Amino acid sequence: MDCESLIAGLVLRHFSFSQFQSPNVLTFKRVTPMSEQAYTLIAEVVDIQGHCPVYRVGDSFRIEEGYKLVSDRTVCLHALQAVCPYYVPLSRGISPAALGLTGPDRTAYVECLDPQRYTGGGTLTFRLSPCNGGPKTEDRAEDGRPRTEDR
Repeated sequence: MDCESLIAGLVLRHFSFSQFQSPNVLTFKRVTPMSEQAYTLIAEVVDIQGHCPVYRVGDSFRIEEGYKLVSDRTVCLHALQAVCPYYVPLSRGISPAALGLTGPDRTAYVECLDPQRYTGGGTLTFRLSPCNGGPKTEDRAEDGRPRTEDR
């Protein structure tokens, strides 16, 4: 395996144990770039325990194309850190059940990292769900590439 293939496999997150080789040998598969197949993911506040100085129930932010954070308001780092481990697999179509995050409506739920019972802050519960069932494409240039100001 050449060096470029090895690095691409490591960076692009998808690896599995080969069924035909020793279980200690990893095989790497190429996947398409994140922006070509990623769903827009909405993180919506559905519950607050305590007092949150940033969010109210119903507030949200989104992650477009698997890596672009979009919000019309301040984004709390506690909230962002709660979402970070899961936004890539969820935006790539991995089910919440496979990640152990399934809620009553079969979407993913995570909590922010502020332990309100100790800090006096607020612990938020976020619902993470794909938007419109697919990736956002409306803010592309006519040639399909990102707009000039996004490049």
